[in-house]
Amino acid sequence: MYSAAEVLAVNQDELMIPGIRLRQDQHLSTETWTRQLKGSIDSGPLCAIMLFNRANVTQEVSLEWEELEVLGERWRGMRLGAVRDLWESKAIGFLEKGITTKLSPHSTQLLRVTRLK
Repeated sequence: MYSAAEVLAVNQDELMIPGIRLRQDQHLSTETWTRQLKGSIDSGPLCAIMLFNRANVTQEVSLEWEELEVLGERWRGMRLGAVRDLWESKAIGFLEKGITTKLSPHSTQLLRVTRLK
């Protein structure tokens, strides 16, 4: 059961848009998924990103902002995003170009990204 309010907010998002698999690397056993989220009047476009490591070893998983163009025109040409880790309830920071993270074996990371530029 989910207990993190920010994780529940992604699950209960009003847009109810299904997630899109951006990448699946069979060799490394990693996957990257995204889902557009409803933003507020004073925020930029929002999306959730789920990074999976299904392997028995720690893996590096990356996502470049240009991959978010599958979410629509508002994401085209993104250069800067505000990233928040939803499981940890903490800001990761303002990232240019994308994100790269190391995931422990059989772990996930759920992120919320706000497009800034």
